Amino acid sequence: MARRSDTRIEKPSSGAEATMELMVEAGGWPAGSAMIGVGVWVMFGLWWLALARRGETVAVRLASFGVVMGAGLAGGGVVGHWLGGGASSLGAVMGAGVVGVVAWSRCKDRQRRADWLAGALVAGFAGLAMARIGCVFEGCDFGDVLPPGDGLIVQRHAAGTAAWELQVLTGKLSSAASWSRPTRPFAPMMVATFMLGSLGTAFAWRRFGSRSGGVAAIGSLTLGLAACVEVTRAAESVSRRVGDNPASVLLYGAGALALALLALQWWRNGRSPLRMTPESGGLE
Repeated sequence: MARRSDTRIEKPSSGAEATMELMVEAGGWPAGSAMIGVGVWVMFGLWWLALARRGETVAVRLASFGVVMGAGLAGGGVVGHWLGGGASSLGAVMGAGVVGVVAWSRCKDRQRRADWLAGALVAGFAGLAMARIGCVFEGCDFGDVLPPGDGLIVQRHAAGTAAWELQVLTGKLSSAASWSRPTRPFAPMMVATFMLGSLGTAFAWRRFGSRSGGVAAIGSLTLGLAACVEVTRAAESVSRRVGDNPASVLLYGAGALALALLALQWWRNGRSPLRMTPESGGLE
C-alpha cells in the first residue's frame, strides 16, 4: 500500500511574519534509500551522455562508471569503522578522487581530460542533489535549532525523524509534538547548492567550453558553498571531525581550492598567445 508523503510551506500568522517554514512528512516512505538510488541513476545517465558527446565507446563509459562506483564501495568499507552511516558517501568521494587522479595523470589528451572533468562535475553535482532530497524528507542530516522567528527560511521535521527524536531526547521538545522545533534548512540548502552547481557547470561547458576555466570555476564555487552550508549542520549529525571542523567541510574546501587553481591556470592559458608544444607537434 502506498505511503503518504506530504510537503507544506507555511508562513506563521504572528510573531515571525518574515519566516517561511518548510515542513515535509515522508509518511513512512524510505525516502533516503530511494533518493540515493535515484541520485546514482541520474549521475550515471548524465555521465553516459557526457562521454557519448565526447565520442567515447560504450565499453569506456561502462568501465569508467563501474570503476568509480566500485572504488566508492571499497572506500566506504575501509572507512566504515569510524564514519558510521556516512561511509558510503566518503568512500565514493575517495574512490572517485583516486580514480580521477590516476586517469588525469595517465591521459595526455588535454581536451579529453577537460571534457571528462566537466562531465564528472555536471553528473556528480546532479546526483548529490537528488540524493540529498532524501535527507529533506527523513531528517537524517539536519541543521541547528533556531529560536522562534529567526531565519528567513526554516525547516521543521516530522515526528519520528532523527531530528525530531534528538530534540525530544535532549528535552527541547515534547514527545507529543507532531513537528520539531525550527531548524536551519541544511538539507534543502544542499539540494539547491548542488542543483545550481550542476546547471551552472553544464551551461559553462556548453557556452565557453570545458577548457575555458569557467567549468572549473563554477565547480569550485559550488564546493565552496557546500562547505559553508556544512557549517550550519547540527553538531549531533556530524559523523566525523578533524579538530573542531567537520571532515566534510575540509573535503569540500580542498576540492574547491583544487578546482580554483585549475580554473586560474586554464584562464591564464586561454589569454596567452598560441604556442607550439613538442608533445603534440602542433598548436596548444
